Amino acid sequence: PYTAQVAPSNSAQIGSSDGTTKGNPFGARMPGTFRANMQLDKNITLRFGEDKKKSANMNIYLWVTNLFNTLNISQVYRATGNPGDDGFLNAANSQTIIQQQNDAQSFRYYYALKANDPYNFGVPRQIRLGVKVDF
Repeated sequence: PYTAQVAPSNSAQIGSSDGTTKGNPFGARMPGTFRANMQLDKNITLRFGEDKKKSANMNIYLWVTNLFNTLNISQVYRATGNPGDDGFLNAANSQTIIQQQNDAQSFRYYYALKANDPYNFGVPRQIRLGVKVDF
């Protein structure tokens, strides 16, 4: 849950939120998440030495996190409920601020890059292949 905000704030400027909330505190909900992990193991006993009495255990594993590569949303912007757009560029009251910049088009481009924060999303699929040896 999160507290929705009436007007978008300029997320490029820290502390610029007007603090006006929409609805109840913590009344808005983010989308659900889903993550499946998988691990496959194979244990092998290795015997060595003249009399084959010495041994070591080897474990070969494949570990996959976020098996289906699901795009999980971990944070959203309070004004839009969207993880990649805070609503500032499209708000009517922010158009004068944008036009006052040296290059409005460049400002829009770089602002959109900043607003599309990768930390608003969960981790993608990760695959680990490894070997453990105990002796």
